[in-house]
Amino acid sequence: MSREKELPERGLTLVELLVVMAIIAFLGTMLMSHLKPLAVDDSRGAATKGLIHKSLLAIEAYHTELRQMPPSLSSLLATRTRTMIVGDPNDPRSVRTETLPPFLEVEKDHISSDGKEILDAWGSPLHYDPSRVTGMVWSDHVNGE
Repeated sequence: MSREKELPERGLTLVELLVVMAIIAFLGTMLMSHLKPLAVDDSRGAATKGLIHKSLLAIEAYHTELRQMPPSLSSLLATRTRTMIVGDPNDPRSVRTETLPPFLEVEKDHISSDGKEILDAWGSPLHYDPSRVTGMVWSDHVNGE
């Protein structure tokens, strides 16, 4: 008797290997489909926190320049003009008008259709309360800060 016939065959056939690979691919697809919404929520939360921080900086700049709190968040989006008199105040040619950029610039998809509200990453309006010392701007979808 030859030794080759006595040993049992060991190893996987090509079909078995393909079946195992298909099962692993299926399980990986299922896992990724469940993790994607979590990643989207995390990215929306980070974008909203960034927008809140940017709004707070704009409020601080508004307060520093105009010595008052803005009446609403939408007032941060408006351009403003400043009139200066250079030289003789009685000469109309000495009056200079300067257009200044808004305190806050955001993408159009973060502004409501009526232009009165700033929207978070979920499309909900940011809240603003000038009487609060901390947490002056917040979103319903982001905890903390």
